[in-house]
Amino acid sequence: MNLLENLRLFPAFEQVPDDQLQWFIDRAEEITFPAESVIYKPNEQVDYLILLLEGRIRVDTGANGSGDEIISYDPHSILGLLPFSRMKSIPNRLVVEKKARTLRLHRDHLRELIDSCYELTEAFVHQMTTRIRDFTKMTQQTEKMASLGRLSAGLAHELNNPVAAVVRSVDTLKNHLRATPEAFKTVMELKLDEEQVDSVGAVFFGKVDEQLAGSAKKQLTLLERSSREDELTDWLDDHGVDDSLDLAGPLVDFGMSVDDLDWLLEKIGDENLEGVVNWIVNNLVTEKLVLDISEASKRIATLVGSIKNYTHMDRGAAKKPCSLAKEFAVR
Repeated sequence: MNLLENLRLFPAFEQVPDDQLQWFIDRAEEITFPAESVIYKPNEQVDYLILLLEGRIRVDTGANGSGDEIISYDPHSILGLLPFSRMKSIPNRLVVEKKARTLRLHRDHLRELIDSCYELTEAFVHQMTTRIRDFTKMTQQTEKMASLGRLSAGLAHELNNPVAAVVRSVDTLKNHLRATPEAFKTVMELKLDEEQVDSVGAVFFGKVDEQLAGSAKKQLTLLERSSREDELTDWLDDHGVDDSLDLAGPLVDFGMSVDDLDWLLEKIGDENLEGVVNWIVNNLVTEKLVLDISEASKRIATLVGSIKNYTHMDRGAAKKPCSLAKEFAVR
């Protein structure tokens, strides 16, 4: 197959007359590049319009060695310099992937090409617009993937804390529930009448309700918390309750005070105090862990909802009316 017949196989030259293709052949040089040879290094000046007759050429990110492939060219592709193009160099390598037979035209002939070969010039200009469109599409796709990567990294970072809180609370709850049978035995040994049981329930559920409704309450400082724990520990020690240090922390978490314990003691008596306090603390710890899991789960749901809203996953492609005044007022 001669060169003219080979050029006729290029889709871009379908409407180009033979004499213009022959003009190109007469002024171009045929070059064969072995596999893995570098046609252009990064930022090297580009002086040739190249027609790929056989083989395969790729553009990659490598500088001193192999790099990620950006785009590849198969036989009957047009690459390199084009008429009216402002290309001076390329930031990447042009590498022969498979032994390539090419026909290349030096930039010195481009002005004559533009003056003498209208249809051939038109084909090259069309190729340039296609190249720009493909490059723009590839750039947009790269930017989308980069944005997706940043979004994924940010989401993973934000999800890490609530997920870790759920795992931590579940493990703690699992270990805590293993001690429930012993606490149950203690409760069964208590001798409480109906009124006393109601008093214990009033203290327990009252503090739980306060905790649920008091998310906006002022948080204790470390000094205030330490002072309250000391007060409760001393009170428990004075009334012969074992493990006072372990019991004081959960009691402070739910806002239990010495006055609350005094009121409870008055209702149930000394003989029932230790068992009741242990039961209350045991259930307060369970409640606290459940609340922690609930809060972490809500945080996860909020993050997922935000991502869903951001990506419009639940919306159609159709347009819908929007109140700009309302939107800007909210922001």
